[in-house]
Amino acid sequence: MEATGSQVNYGHVALVEPVAGGFKELTHRTHADGVAWYGDWMLVANGTELQVYDLRHVWLMSSTDPKAGTGVVAGRSSAFGHKWALPLVARYSTTGATIGNPRACGMATPAGRSASAP
Repeated sequence: MEATGSQVNYGHVALVEPVAGGFKELTHRTHADGVAWYGDWMLVANGTELQVYDLRHVWLMSSTDPKAGTGVVAGRSSAFGHKWALPLVARYSTTGATIGNPRACGMATPAGRSASAP
C-alpha cells in the first residue's frame, strides 16, 4: 500500500527467495492454504511447509517490466513485474510431506486420551 496525501494505492508484493548476490523466484511455488500476520512476520502455510517472511524487509524494485524476470541483473531489480518484493527468511517442513504431495491433515488426539475416545 502506498499513500500520498488522501490517495491510497494497493498493489501486490512478490514473494521471493534470497540467494547470493540477489534473489530469485521461489523454488517451490504453491497455493497458500493460510496466511497469518504476527508482529514483523508473515507466515504462509501451504500443506507442505510453513514459509516465514520478514515484513521489515519489503524491497522496492527498480523495474516493473514483467519481461525483466525475477532477480538482479546489471544492477536493476525486478520481481515478476511487481513494484515490491518480500524475502523468505525461513521455512519449516511438514513431517512426511513433499512439495506437490502435501501431508493430509489427520485427526489430532489430545494427550492422555485414546484415538477411540469420543
